[in-house]
Amino acid sequence: MTPHENSTAKIGLGTVQFGLDYGIANTNGRIPFDEVEQILGRAATLGITVLDTAALHGVSEETLGRILGPEHPFRIVTKTSKAAGDRITDNDAADLAGTFDRSLQRLKQQTVYGLLIHDADDLLKPGSQLLIDALRRVRDSGRVTKIGVSVYTGAQLDSVLDLFTPDLVQLPLNVLDQRLIADGRLDRLHQMGVEIHARSVFLQGLLLMEPQSLDAYFDPVRDRLEDYWKGIKQTGATPLEGALRFALGLSQIDTVIVGVCSRQELEDICVASMHRDFPEIDFGRWAVNDPRYVNPSRWRLKQMASAGRR
Repeated sequence: MTPHENSTAKIGLGTVQFGLDYGIANTNGRIPFDEVEQILGRAATLGITVLDTAALHGVSEETLGRILGPEHPFRIVTKTSKAAGDRITDNDAADLAGTFDRSLQRLKQQTVYGLLIHDADDLLKPGSQLLIDALRRVRDSGRVTKIGVSVYTGAQLDSVLDLFTPDLVQLPLNVLDQRLIADGRLDRLHQMGVEIHARSVFLQGLLLMEPQSLDAYFDPVRDRLEDYWKGIKQTGATPLEGALRFALGLSQIDTVIVGVCSRQELEDICVASMHRDFPEIDFGRWAVNDPRYVNPSRWRLKQMASAGRR
């Protein structure tokens, strides 16, 4: 596995921290507006081209709209809101179109690169073809280039692919979470010509935190995390470089979405992503693949509960 020759160009910027207090390693809350301006300005000069946002990411879209002019260098990918009922109705399809219109207004854009179904389970409800048809109408209108879905599990992905072939799929992937590699689904998507964006490459910052500092919830995998830190450092790399090397080195991945809380973090990530002649690393030995530890929505952390964090 070799790092991408132009690793910075393969990095995309997640913007949830621009709109919400988000992430296990984020101790400072939502990023101040002036810091977001600096992050976006530096991202542009570094050659980063993808911005990932969502209607459900607090004020992320509004913040981007206040900063980005009409001639910005980014490909923006946003996501829908969630359908409330047990089945999809014509009203849900209309809500998708309306939410997208409001996203464009908040972003102050005429068009964006991608529109994804935020919750893949919406496509597993009766009547989901109505949402797919609504996505296609938006794409046919010329206001979005690619449509698709954000998934969390292989089962979700299989169900979606039974319904339609998305242009773009966003999925979780990191050193601990190699489920979609092990089961062959990542290769399948790539062979279908689907554009693939990997998120959660730092697992909300978990992979960058000292293993001994983690909540007791992670006790069953603490030894694996300590072994990861030790193994990566033995190669002369840092845990940040290791996490990036793993994701950027996967040829099936088109864009690796990273989140930052400051311009300096962005600088550190881009420096760490540069090509270096590390020895070959067997990342497979650190895979956990247990949803209890690789899916943040299932975490039950005392420190996060007391802070009211997501």
